[in-house]
Amino acid sequence: MRFRADAESVSRQIDERIAFGVRPPEPLRIVEAFEIPGAVGTSLRPVRVRASDGAFYAVKGAWRSSALYGDDPTTIARRRHNPRRSLIADRVVSLLGAQIVAPVVRPSLAQLTERERSVFPCLNHFDEGQLHATPWLDGVVEHRQFSKINLTRQHRQMARLALLYSWLKCGDRQVLVHATTGAVTSVDHGQFFGNANWTAQ
Repeated sequence: MRFRADAESVSRQIDERIAFGVRPPEPLRIVEAFEIPGAVGTSLRPVRVRASDGAFYAVKGAWRSSALYGDDPTTIARRRHNPRRSLIADRVVSLLGAQIVAPVVRPSLAQLTERERSVFPCLNHFDEGQLHATPWLDGVVEHRQFSKINLTRQHRQMARLALLYSWLKCGDRQVLVHATTGAVTSVDHGQFFGNANWTAQ
């Protein structure tokens, strides 16, 4: 079976959802923004924000072209890497993971305007428009190897993650484990479909 993902078919699906009374949620407004320690040198450089619903999120977005000039290794790597593909993968994997009840973060959208960029310099590297937003999780520890996670209480969730990771060709496992409850949550799905520079083939 082949799936069409061109603009016409996507637009038609949106029109059908609206016709049946299913409207996409309005993007969140950014109220505050904070630099994430250790994220400045990463390829997508996420930012922690407080949104209009009162909750905290990690947001990512396409980089402004002016932010991609420079000769340092990080900037060169960003020019080679297509952040839009990573953002698409992150959203698609999260949504598909939810369909099989895998413990993945649920994505939202946050609106970035020139006003927020002028008030919060840590958002200056993003293009204006909609940002990819995922809930900010406190009290967690990151694990990249399943073997280091206690599976006694989380074996079903980890089994679903193993299915998701093999199904969608995970290239970078990032699982957050809550320090108290042991609950697991998969995050940062930009390296799926083989790698961050996947193609339609």
